Amino acid sequence: RSFLESPPEGFAEAFSALNAAIYAGDDEALSDVSERFAAWTDGEWAPVAHYCRAVAAWQRIGRAERPAQLMLLNAAVGHLDEAIELRDDYADAHALKARIFPLYHRLDPQRAAVIGPLSGEHLALAEVHAPENPRVVAARGMSLFYQPAEHGGDKNRGLEKLRQALELFENTQPAVEEATVDPMSWGEAMVWSWYGGALLRLPEPDRDAARQAFEKAVALEPGFARARTQLAELSGDAADS
Repeated sequence: RSFLESPPEGFAEAFSALNAAIYAGDDEALSDVSERFAAWTDGEWAPVAHYCRAVAAWQRIGRAERPAQLMLLNAAVGHLDEAIELRDDYADAHALKARIFPLYHRLDPQRAAVIGPLSGEHLALAEVHAPENPRVVAARGMSLFYQPAEHGGDKNRGLEKLRQALELFENTQPAVEEATVDPMSWGEAMVWSWYGGALLRLPEPDRDAARQAFEKAVALEPGFARARTQLAELSGDAADS
């Protein structure tokens, strides 16, 4: 069934609150909305509810204190495990696992040695199940861009994938096939921010294109605190040069 046609009562409102909290960088709101999704972790929409709880935990990791970072990472992975156990073709859950598993290299190196190789496996599964899902394509782009070249990284191919993801967002309609368990179309502004950040990390940074990317992110999500900070930092750097 389509999420837009028949979500459980209160689910759409909870997802809107999650989206707003993500872009505001509001950790308290992210924690609160995660608890709201707990109400749906036993029903038909349990895979989506677990995925949303994983997203909420993931988004808090970077701003948390070190001990809490590992706790949030483990919580996110646990919810993704639940989502995939319930729906093994859940591409978004596989893609998010691929995005966050590398965090173990910094937060729990011993565990990273065991599960590190699984990141690529989950990304490959996501691509099999939903090759034109823009979040899946963006996850591949981020992997290619930030992986060392000796491990298969390629900054140019990574940028190409991020651009492909942005084109898919632009061309994707909100409603999707009935067979998809998670038809929510979200994350476009986030990927514009990722794209802008990648442009600044090129050997020869493309500051003008990065600025345009951050401006696009803010145009899509006016409350996007991180993109506003990125724009301010670019403006400050320009003023100092």
